[in-house]
Amino acid sequence: MNESPLLIFANRISGGGLAGKLMDELADEPNIYFVRLPEEASTFQNTYSELLKDQNLKCVVAGGDGSVNWVVSLLSNVFGHDNSNENLLNNIDNNIDVLSGNHQNDNQNEVDTENEAFNRNDTNIQNEVAQNGNLSNVMANNIENMTNHETTQNAVTNPTNANIRSYRPPLAVFPLGTGNDMSRALGWGRAVNKRRIKHIREELKIIREGKHIENVDVWKLHFKRLDSGIEDSKTMMNYFSIGVDAEIAHNFEEFRLGKCGCCICCQCMSLTCYVPVALRSMCGKRPIRNYLTVDVETNNECHIHNANHGQNDNENTVQRLDVGRSEKTLVFQAIPSIYAGRDLWGRTSPRSMSDRKVEVLTEGGVWRLGFAQIGFNTAKPFCQGTKATITSSEPLYYQVDGEGFFVNGPATVTVEREGSYPLIFNK
Repeated sequence: MNESPLLIFANRISGGGLAGKLMDELADEPNIYFVRLPEEASTFQNTYSELLKDQNLKCVVAGGDGSVNWVVSLLSNVFGHDNSNENLLNNIDNNIDVLSGNHQNDNQNEVDTENEAFNRNDTNIQNEVAQNGNLSNVMANNIENMTNHETTQNAVTNPTNANIRSYRPPLAVFPLGTGNDMSRALGWGRAVNKRRIKHIREELKIIREGKHIENVDVWKLHFKRLDSGIEDSKTMMNYFSIGVDAEIAHNFEEFRLGKCGCCICCQCMSLTCYVPVALRSMCGKRPIRNYLTVDVETNNECHIHNANHGQNDNENTVQRLDVGRSEKTLVFQAIPSIYAGRDLWGRTSPRSMSDRKVEVLTEGGVWRLGFAQIGFNTAKPFCQGTKATITSSEPLYYQVDGEGFFVNGPATVTVEREGSYPLIFNK
């Protein structure tokens, strides 16, 4: 009996060359295919067009947190986000309201082009109900027709997308990065070494047989410069932060990709080089209150006394974050631990990786971040939010899933859920 296929996305920049050793170890294994990152990121969809239609397919990313983020984005471009299904259900609800007399369409021209044909069939649906006497059967038939039409449209524009509604290959992780927070959260461990690669076939068996698969939240960050109007967007799975830690990550990324990058020959050396890079950011950092305005949409009670509360904490309200002078880092935490296994949230509030919420908190500068690394949590939790809008009055450093970036000017940032993607847990 043939084993189910595995498609391994191997980032050869991560882990000081361990991805190459992994590919060598599995070169002769049947039903294992490789996508070499970054060079094959734009071509794998054509190379493996038939394989991507296999509903037994599972995927693996061999890399760090940034690689996991990258591969989820690549696969989502092929198979879509779950929000498309939510939009479909919203359209169905609207048509049910039409039949019950609770919905009025004052301006047909404002209806989205994609849903226009469906909405204009309301009269036909009413006639069918009159003849049939059964609203449920009529709506079921129309829902099936709409779904089939949408799937057909996807297959026409992109043949690989024909299976977008029926199957999205779940993803597991071989941790080759520095922090490997997503791998820790999923139960795949904190690092891969040469010895573990020798026994990697045992893990492949676990992945193939894995039954614990969860649709983990995927968040979208939208940036817009206030001075030039330039826009950009990023995908976030683990965490998003602004401030001192982001500057450290940005400086480390420049170090890793620069002339000194040859020093990073393994994961241990990567952690060692992180320390002197962090020391560059020790002094002269401004509190985030001096240049950031943060509004968070939430239905949870805020945990700190100086939050501006709405009228009812049981309903969705917008809360303005107002922090002290010692806070130099703003963090949105979407998984149980970040910063190489540290849980900055530290609260007992119910949460999961698929609850459509992100934990919002603040942290200090280099010293407090250092204390967090040795187990002393000094972060200040704010609330669990479903959306946030951030306005910066000056240039800022920001970090997404361990990768640092820089915006050279004042900007607004919107944080909101984009969808989800199925990930395989080793539990």
